[in-house]
Amino acid sequence: MSTFHPREVAHPPTVAVMAAFLLLAASAPALAETITIEGSSFDAILDGFPGLAVQDGVPDLAGNNLGVAFKAGATTERAFGEFPLSTLTGLEPTAIAAATLTFNIDDVVSTFGPGTAFDGSSSDPVDVAVYAGNGSVALDDWGRGSNAISVSTGAITDADLIGSGPVRFQVDLTDAVRDLLAAGASHLGIEISTTDSPTGTSLDDLGPGAAGPPGVGEARLPYLTVDLVVPTPGPSPTPASMPSPTPLPPTPAPTPSAAPTSAPTPTRRPDPTPSPPATPGATPPGPAPTATSVPQPTTARTPRPTGGTTPTPTPIRTGGVAPGPTPSAAPTGTPIASPGATPTGPRKIVSPPLGPCAQSALGSSVGDQILAYFERGLEHTTFLNLRNGGPRSLTVEISLYDERFLPAYVERRTIPPMGRVVLDLSSLDSSEVLPELGVAFATAVDVDGRPIVTRSLSGTVTIADLVTGSAWGGATIARRALQTGGASTLEPALGTIIDGVGIFLEQLQPEALELPAYYALDGTGGHAPAALVFVSFADTPGDVPLAAPSRTEWIVEAHGGDGTTIDVPRTTVQGLQVLALDTLAGAAARTAGGSLSFEVGDAQAQNRLIFFHQSLDGFGVGFVLPPTTPSQP
Repeated sequence: MSTFHPREVAHPPTVAVMAAFLLLAASAPALAETITIEGSSFDAILDGFPGLAVQDGVPDLAGNNLGVAFKAGATTERAFGEFPLSTLTGLEPTAIAAATLTFNIDDVVSTFGPGTAFDGSSSDPVDVAVYAGNGSVALDDWGRGSNAISVSTGAITDADLIGSGPVRFQVDLTDAVRDLLAAGASHLGIEISTTDSPTGTSLDDLGPGAAGPPGVGEARLPYLTVDLVVPTPGPSPTPASMPSPTPLPPTPAPTPSAAPTSAPTPTRRPDPTPSPPATPGATPPGPAPTATSVPQPTTARTPRPTGGTTPTPTPIRTGGVAPGPTPSAAPTGTPIASPGATPTGPRKIVSPPLGPCAQSALGSSVGDQILAYFERGLEHTTFLNLRNGGPRSLTVEISLYDERFLPAYVERRTIPPMGRVVLDLSSLDSSEVLPELGVAFATAVDVDGRPIVTRSLSGTVTIADLVTGSAWGGATIARRALQTGGASTLEPALGTIIDGVGIFLEQLQPEALELPAYYALDGTGGHAPAALVFVSFADTPGDVPLAAPSRTEWIVEAHGGDGTTIDVPRTTVQGLQVLALDTLAGAAARTAGGSLSFEVGDAQAQNRLIFFHQSLDGFGVGFVLPPTTPSQP
């Protein structure tokens, strides 16, 4: 999916005018256009992690916030992103005047957890490689990148970022995009890596400590800018006929965050002198540096330690409890007492007809409807961050469902272009008792409440355990609208109503999921140290409820950290069900870390997902289980 906006990092106005003048005065008339393409999928993948997997060049763990890291003998992290090229279809490669990847460094990472201490400075250099993608980052994308471009980042530290805000870099990918266009590739894939040991660097949009919200301090996920020069018939216009360029409006600064008063305050990085977050709205001085000419910060590189104590375990780049975001102002929501309550608009979740490509193993990162698991109450709180990546304001309807998939609450929010809203689900304005856990759906709607195609809705979720002072979270799951097209499915036009007949939302139907690793449960002193969250539901084509509980049987295969097999019976779930890991896998799961895999045995549910989370005192980690190939006999 892609969203197009005025270019944020562009030529200064005087340069843009002169470039247009030269193009129009050339012997071959041409029309110049600049588009920005947002990524359809992002992920960071790990090779190796102390106690969990060996660093051997084979990818092990997905589902991390975007970043790069390297510590010899311990772990490697690479950042991946895929950008759709559908809007370039039909163009000749020579129509691409320039293609530029822009990414930022918004945080310097000190550790991922035990055995992964880094030196407190950014990875320098990083290498950007490209590959032909399919729209969804997966483990097998590891090592696919070629023709890497080395980018010197300089000696950036958290102290530097406090003053500058996120630092942006640009990489010229013109030749790569031309080649992919000529080859008929559907997506540009990027693979960003480093061999600078021991360093860890965040490339996401969540700011210091990955505490969020998205866009804090004007941080931004990588994006692709393409300058087009398309030949057009007719005489060349004269310079006098050129309209004056309209200056781009300044990007509004995000609302400063305020920490929740009820939550403890764990930190992701055990720095000896923690740095405060960058000032919201701060902008790096001067134009964005490029890959070929990068201004170097004046701060000297922090000497790398040669020894010292092992830092306190911290989450692998998950959201934290503090600093908590300030919930966005919005109209009061409406609690829904029963499925027979007044409808809020037709067909927010719709049942697609059977057919090729109507299913997805895990959804996308950007789409037309967002799904997230939540917990709330005295012991837990959830922050749901929703982002509009489109050029127009977007109305979003947020609906909360309990464990039985009964609707409990609904409200609408308006998100400005390229803006976001933050919901603290423990502080919703409701006269009814809301569920302590459930599933949240956020759907783009029109003025009449009808679901529409926008391809611009994305988000993140942070779930905090207030007892242990830990938290976990990550990107929400997006469902895309599809359109029947004979024997295949197509992407419908923007603004089209999702009617549940010809245009529908994809279903989430993985055949197999994997928990690659979990920590030992004994001796942690943790509160509810590890749990699996099963979500199994069917779409309903009416108004309320939007979904209904439905059954999925999972065949479970469990192994200890030493490879021994743990016998686990088949597990049947319906609706939303949370199981402690040792309840599912037995007492043997408590004695050592291990892994689990799940294959569908018998299923009636149209949609099925499994989340995992684990808290070890102040150390929290969690993610939705990634799809995998079923085990072979």
